[in-house]
Amino acid sequence: MRVRVVIGLLLFGLVAGLAMVETLPRLFARVMPREFRGLQRVYAGRAKWQEIMVPDTYLGYRPKPELDLQFPSEGRNIPVRTTSHGLGDIGFRDIGTRPPFRAIALGDSFTFCDDVPVETCWVRQLADLTGVSVATLGVSGYSTLAEARILERYGSQLHPRIVLQGLFPNDFNDNLDFDQWTRSGSDDFWSWRTSKEGRGMVGGWLAAHSMAYRLLEGAWHGRSDQTYHYQRDGLDLVFRVDRWWLETDEGNRAQDRQRGWQLMQDALRTMHASAERIGATLVVVLIPTKEEVYWQLVQPHVPGAAGAAADRPLRVVREFCQANDIAYCDLAPALEAEARKGRQLYLRVSGHWNDEGNAIAAAAVAACLAERKLVDRTFAGTTTALVRGSSTQANTIP
Repeated sequence: MRVRVVIGLLLFGLVAGLAMVETLPRLFARVMPREFRGLQRVYAGRAKWQEIMVPDTYLGYRPKPELDLQFPSEGRNIPVRTTSHGLGDIGFRDIGTRPPFRAIALGDSFTFCDDVPVETCWVRQLADLTGVSVATLGVSGYSTLAEARILERYGSQLHPRIVLQGLFPNDFNDNLDFDQWTRSGSDDFWSWRTSKEGRGMVGGWLAAHSMAYRLLEGAWHGRSDQTYHYQRDGLDLVFRVDRWWLETDEGNRAQDRQRGWQLMQDALRTMHASAERIGATLVVVLIPTKEEVYWQLVQPHVPGAAGAAADRPLRVVREFCQANDIAYCDLAPALEAEARKGRQLYLRVSGHWNDEGNAIAAAAVAACLAERKLVDRTFAGTTTALVRGSSTQANTIP
C-alpha cells in the first residue's frame, strides 16, 4: 500500500511539475527573458505555418488558398491572407496586386515576405515603384528545386514577362533536402523532414504544443550555436556566426554543399529555359545574409574569420549567372551601403529584413530592372548592377 502511495505521489509531482513548466511561461510570457520569447515565437510561427500547409506530391507541400490569419513576428503579429490567383487549390500571399501580372516573384520566406505586412513587402513596393503588377509566388521553406517546379506548373498560366527568382544562401541545403525527399518514396515533405530530424509524430506534436519540449529542444540544438549580439549606435542585432563559409572544403559537409550547389545549377538552368519558353526573362535576385551585410561588425568577433569571405555562397551564383547568360540583381551593394550608414535593415533575431530592409531591396530591384530596360521607369538613388555574360565559369562550391 505504501509503495502505491509513494508511486502516486511521485507521479503527481511529475505531472504537477510539467503542468507548472507548461503554464507559467504562458501566464508570464511578457516578463520572460527576451531569448525565451524569441524561441517561443519561432516555434509558434513554425506550428502556424505547418497548419496552413497540405502535402503535394510534386512540390512537397503547398499553402492553402483563401486564408486570413495572424502570424507571430518580433514585437507584432503579421496579417497574412492567401489567394490562388485562379491557379487552383494552392495559396500564395495576397499582397494586393492583381492580374494580369507582368512579373512574378519566386523564392522562399524572403519572397513570401515573412515578418512584414504587405504594405512594406519588397514585392509590393516593387510593383508600386515600377507601375508593374507583380505577384509573389514565394513559399517559406521552398528550395530552388521546388521553385523551378512552381514556375513549370504555373508560369505559363500567368504569362509574365519577367520572372524574379529570389535566392538565399540556405537554398544550398534546402536543395539537398528536397532532392532526398523526391527519392524517398514519401508524398508528404513535412512528415518526411520531421522524421529525418528525428522527431517522429510524437516529437512533432510536442514541438507544436509543449513549451517544456521547446525549451529542451532549443537548448539541445543551440548547444553548438555561436551567436554575437551587437547593441550600440542605434543597432540591436543578433548574428549567427556558425555559418558554413567559415568551414573548410573538406569532409562530408563540404560534399553536401557541393551536391547542393550542383542541384542549384540544374534548377537555375531549368528555370532559365522555362522562362524563355513562356516569353519571359529570368532575373535571379541575390539576397545576402544579415551577417554578410553587417560583416564589418561581425568579423572581429568570429574566431578564425580573418580570411573568411561572407559573400562566398552568392559569389559563385553570380559567376554562374554570368557564365550562363542569366540576368541577376545583386542586392548586397545597396544593403551594405545603407548598413554602413548605421541603418538597421534586419530584425533583431530573425534573418529577415525589417520594413526598412524591404524598402531598400525594392528600390534596388527596381533600379536593376530599369537599368536592364525590363521596366520603363528610372530610379534615383542606390542601384545594383544587372549583369549578363562573363568568361568566368563557376565549377566549385563556395
